[in-house]
Amino acid sequence: MTAAKKPALQVRGADSLPALVPHLVGFHPDRSLVAVGLGTEEGTVAVTMRLDLPPSPAASAEAAGGGRRAGSDDVTPPSVEVQWEPCIAALRRVEAGAVLLVVYPDPADDPWRDPVPRDLPHRDLVAGVTELLVDAGFAVPEAICVVGDRLRSYSCADPACCPVGGRLVDTRESLRVRTALIALGSAPLPSRSALAAILTPREPGDPMRRLVRRAARVEPPHPGAVKQEVREWVAGLAVWGGRPSEDPELARLAGDAIRLCAQIPLRDALLHVVTGDARRALLPPARRVLTEAVRSAPRAARCGVAAALAVCAWVDGDGASARVALEAAIAVDPYHSLATLVMAALDRGLPPDAWVALMADLDLDDILRGPEHRAGDDRAS
Repeated sequence: MTAAKKPALQVRGADSLPALVPHLVGFHPDRSLVAVGLGTEEGTVAVTMRLDLPPSPAASAEAAGGGRRAGSDDVTPPSVEVQWEPCIAALRRVEAGAVLLVVYPDPADDPWRDPVPRDLPHRDLVAGVTELLVDAGFAVPEAICVVGDRLRSYSCADPACCPVGGRLVDTRESLRVRTALIALGSAPLPSRSALAAILTPREPGDPMRRLVRRAARVEPPHPGAVKQEVREWVAGLAVWGGRPSEDPELARLAGDAIRLCAQIPLRDALLHVVTGDARRALLPPARRVLTEAVRSAPRAARCGVAAALAVCAWVDGDGASARVALEAAIAVDPYHSLATLVMAALDRGLPPDAWVALMADLDLDDILRGPEHRAGDDRAS
C-alpha cells in the first residue's frame, strides 16, 4: 500500500478522478486499485492509497504467451481482509467518511481494447472491497474503471449514463483539476517505473559521481564538532535551496550527506533538523540533495542516504517516492533498521505526523548522545 499527499481540491464526482489520482499518487498508475478517502468536509481528499491489482486470468495468460509461465514467480496474495486492514485503519485515523475506488487495469484487461467491449475487470475484487468498507462504516459512493480518458462505473447499470463501451471523461472537469494542481507545482510522472528511475545509480565515469564521492571522503568530524557539522550542512542546504542539478554545491552537500548518514546518530540528527522544521521549507532541497547522494553513493553507503530520503519524502506527504527510496535501501540491506521501520509504517498507513511528533519529543543532544547514554533519563524509559 502506498499513501499519498492530499491537495486542497474538491472532488466533484467520477469525472474528477482520472485527472486527480495521478497527482495524488505522484505518477500515472497502472495495474492498480486506488482508494481516495474523503473527509467530513464535502468532497475534500483526506487520504489516498494505492494497491497493486492481483493478476487476472487474461493478464496471466498474456504473460505466459510472452514467454513467462503464468504464476511462475508469483506468491499467493493475501486475502482482501488482510490486505485492507491497514487501509481501513488509515481511513479511520483521518476520520474519512466516504471512499472512492478507481481501478487502473492491466492492458490485457482493458475492456475497450477490442471492437466489442468486454465486461469490467476485477468485479469480484471491487465488490469484496466495497462490502468490506461498508461493513467498516464507510460509504462507497462510486467505484470506476479508468483507461486513458475513458471511464465506466461498476455500480451504474444505466446505459445512457455508463454505456458498456465506457464514456469519455468530462473535459471541463479534467481541465479544472489539472489547472489547479499544476498551479500548485504538481507534476506526476508517467509511471511508477519512471519514479524508481530517478534513483538510478550514476555511471562510474560520471563527473557528478566523482565530485560527490570526493566530498564524501572527507574525514568524519571530531565527536565534539558533530552538532556543528550537522548545523553547517543544514545551513548550506538552506543557502543552496535547489539550484541546477549539476551545481558543485549540490555535489558537496550530497557527499556530506553520504558521510553523515553513514553514522546513525549523525543521520538521525540530520533528519531531526530537516523534518522538524515547522515550515517544512527544508524538505524540497533536502530531497534533491539526498536523491543525488543515493545516485552517487557507493553501494554499501546507499542504505543510509536512501532511508533518510524516504523519511523526508514521507514527511513531505509523498508516500510513493518514500517507498521507492526504501526499496533502494532494502535492496542493499534487507535488515536495515530505519528502512524496515518506515516501510512498516507505510504498510500500515501511519501518517507522517507520527514521525514529526517523535522528533518533537527529542532534542539534538538526545539524538547525538545515543540511547546508551540516556539510561538514567526518564524520557528513555
